[in-house]
Amino acid sequence: VDPAAAADASLLGGERYAAFRERVVAALERLVAEPDWDTLLLVCHGGTNAMILCWVLGGELDAFGRIEQDPCCLNVIDLDVDPESGALLRRLLRAVNVTAHDPVKAAVELTAWETIARSLLGGG
Repeated sequence: VDPAAAADASLLGGERYAAFRERVVAALERLVAEPDWDTLLLVCHGGTNAMILCWVLGGELDAFGRIEQDPCCLNVIDLDVDPESGALLRRLLRAVNVTAHDPVKAAVELTAWETIARSLLGGG
């Protein structure tokens, strides 16, 4: 089980993961329910992306830490919405964590968080 799934788990003492999930999913579901759009671009931080991907895949917080999001990555999601009722009919993940500089992750050995930690600790 991912540590984020623990009842009071939070990142570095900040917002609890459960509250973050509720906030992100509620905002996303409000956007999806809006009838005036066909294509939407969201530019988000990796944690928000991972939470959205958990929602797309039907996962809960135990899946959060299993989704890697490199800086400047692209995720492609298709949502089918009933035009009359606004009901969400289908969530489909078409692409995840695609980066122009290394699309197949051949040079990636560390997670994004490990890279940040090394940078902050002076290790490269």
